[in-house]
Amino acid sequence: MNLTIKINIMRTMKKICKATMLLLLLNVFHLGYAQPGYQFYSVNQPQLFVTAITTANAVCPGNSVTLSGSGAASYTWTGGVINGVAFIPDTTFTYTVTGTDVNNCTDNDVVTITVTQPFQNEEICLVTVDTVMWKNKVMWEKTLGVGSEYYLIYKDTGLNSYSQIGNVIATQPSEFIDLFSVPESHGDKYKISVLDTCGNESDLSFYHKTMNLTIAAFGSTMGLNWDDYVDESGNYAPFRYYIYRGTSPSTMALHDSVSGSFNSYNDINVFSVYYYIIGVKKSPPCNVNGSEYSYSNQKDNSTLLGINTPTYGTILVNPNPFSEYTAITIPNFELQTSNSKLVLTDVTGKTVRTITNPQTPCNRSHLASGYNDAQFVIERGNLKPGIYFVELRGDRVYRGKLIVQ
Repeated sequence: MNLTIKINIMRTMKKICKATMLLLLLNVFHLGYAQPGYQFYSVNQPQLFVTAITTANAVCPGNSVTLSGSGAASYTWTGGVINGVAFIPDTTFTYTVTGTDVNNCTDNDVVTITVTQPFQNEEICLVTVDTVMWKNKVMWEKTLGVGSEYYLIYKDTGLNSYSQIGNVIATQPSEFIDLFSVPESHGDKYKISVLDTCGNESDLSFYHKTMNLTIAAFGSTMGLNWDDYVDESGNYAPFRYYIYRGTSPSTMALHDSVSGSFNSYNDINVFSVYYYIIGVKKSPPCNVNGSEYSYSNQKDNSTLLGINTPTYGTILVNPNPFSEYTAITIPNFELQTSNSKLVLTDVTGKTVRTITNPQTPCNRSHLASGYNDAQFVIERGNLKPGIYFVELRGDRVYRGKLIVQ
C-alpha cells in the first residue's frame, strides 16, 4: 500500500462516524492493503454527545417550558417539540432529542417534564373529641415529598354538603381542632383535601364521623346510647366500643366494653353522679403523636338523679327459669355493712326463704374500674315451681325476679 492510497483512505474516513471507520479500517487490513514496513494509523473521529436541556423539570399546569439540545448541529424532538421554542405540556411526559452533526452522525438524550398535580391519596386517620378542649379534632397522616403546601379541612353542613372550615400548613402537625363544634349535641362528618405548591386542590377524602353519646335513666339503670364511629372508606371499623366512667371528668377509667356491632350499654344500679365517655381503638395507631383512640363527647347523669330515682337496685338472675340452682348478680355492688339479708318471697308476698349475711363466692372485679359485681348462688331446695321475688337488704335494697321450673 503506497502513501497516496493511505492518505486518500484516511481523508475519506474523516467523513465517517467512528464506529463505521474502525470497521472499514479492519476490512482494509484484511484485504491486504497494509504492507510490511508501513505503520498503520487510525483516524480518531470526535465522538458525538448530545445533551437535552430544559428550563424546568417540573411545571404547574398551564405553565410553559423550553427544551433545547446541545452538542450537535441540528436537533429533532419527540412530542412535537421545536428546539428552543417554549411550549405548554399537557401532562407528565419523557421527551427524546436526536442531535445530528456535520458528518451526519447522531446521538440521543431524554428529559422528563413533570406537570405537577395535587396528591390525591391523603386520608383522615381518626376524628375524635379532644379531651382537653372538648372540641372535635381531625387527624391525618401527611405524605411527604408530594408537593403539598396546605391541608384543607371540610365539614358536613347538612345533606352531605361540605364547606371548608380551616386549613393547616403542610409543615405543621397534621391535626385540626374545630373550635366551633358542639360535640355534646351531635356527631360531625369531616373530609380533607390537599392544596399543592401550584395552588391546585385535590379531590376530597372519604369522611370520618365522630361519636355522640346520650344518656337516659330507667330507674337506677343508666342507658347509654351513641352514634357509630364511621370511616366512609371502610378501611376502619371499631372492633369494640369502650365505656369509661368516673366520679369526675379527670377520674374516668375503663368500666366495660361491648362489641363493635353494638352502640348501647346499660349501667345498672347507679345511685350516684357519674361521668361517661365512649372510646374506640385503632391499630396500628395514627402517626400523629401516636394517637390510637377516638373518644365521644362527655356525658354525666347528674340531671337524671332526683326524687323520682328509686332507692333500690337491680338483681340479675341467670339461668332464669331454673330447675336446680341459679346465680343472682348485682352489678356495681355497693353493700358496705355486714348486716344484710337475702329474702325470697312468693307472688302473695309470703317469705319462703331468708339468708342472713349471704356469702359471695364469685366476687369479680369489673374490668379495671374498681367497681364490683357481686354474685350469689341460690339452690332450689324445697321451692315449688312458680314465680318468686328476691331481695337483698342492707345499706341499699336490690330486687329481682326468678322462676322455678
